[in-house]
Amino acid sequence: MASDGIVPSPLFLGQGVEDEVIPIDMQRTLEAALCERGRAVETREYPGRTHMGVIAEGAPLIDDLYAWAVAVAAGKRPSNC
Repeated sequence: MASDGIVPSPLFLGQGVEDEVIPIDMQRTLEAALCERGRAVETREYPGRTHMGVIAEGAPLIDDLYAWAVAVAAGKRPSNC
């Protein structure tokens, strides 16, 4: 664990662009801050999806997250940074 309390493992951020609970700009700001600190971050934005819409039946987030986790477990260090 880093001195700031953040576990230095890769992070997946996925959010609906139409999220009515957490504005998409908050995810974008978080991603930029983490990238600035050298953190491996993979970000996905889902146009037309709301806060719960990203996990609704047929939504792509769950499949994307699963594929990302498999890649990380295989040693890939995915990152948008």
